[in-house]
Amino acid sequence: MVLDTDHVSALGIPSETGRRLLERIDANGGEAATTIITVEEQLRGWLAEIHRLAAPADMSVRFRREGIRIGSMDLKIACIALAHGAILLT
Repeated sequence: MVLDTDHVSALGIPSETGRRLLERIDANGGEAATTIITVEEQLRGWLAEIHRLAAPADMSVRFRREGIRIGSMDLKIACIALAHGAILLT
């Protein structure tokens, strides 16, 4: 059984739809797969959400101006953690 993006998303949210989908997967032998297209679609969605958030972007610009030297991706991770008041393990 190959799941499209909507089905993979439904599995990540506790819902009646997700429960029914799990039942269908179990009835089909318990094996399911997805495609790299679904992975790409989900990553694009997550990246769009990250870019939509102003606070991490503002922090990133401020840190760059202050001369803090850190890789771009590490800086984004740090800013997201700071924006959410989270502890970041590196």
